[in-house]
Amino acid sequence: AVSDNERAIVAKVTGSTANSPEVLKDFVRWNKTRNDFDKQVGDALQSWEQKNPNQSFTKFKETDTYKNLENNYIDKTNKMAAKMGLTGAGAPKGVDKTDEYLKQYLKPKGTV
Repeated sequence: AVSDNERAIVAKVTGSTANSPEVLKDFVRWNKTRNDFDKQVGDALQSWEQKNPNQSFTKFKETDTYKNLENNYIDKTNKMAAKMGLTGAGAPKGVDKTDEYLKQYLKPKGTV
């Protein structure tokens, strides 16, 4: 599951030594959130497969368990993107604040 806000975070906030510490922290927070989601899905799938042998991953994605995990993950990335001012519930409607965020945090080394 990849939300629009996740795409915005990953596309605009790459981990680089040229990034500010705050951008790198944002990237680590997103990465941890994604890792947690993947682990939760893996654990839930393993449990589901024991009760539903020979079923596809597509069938698992139709379950309430998967949908709840996915919705929680999307909610977290929406909040992260909003906090970063990229998109999501906290961003002004119709305004993409990505460029403003990048100008603030992605300054070359040695500049103020």
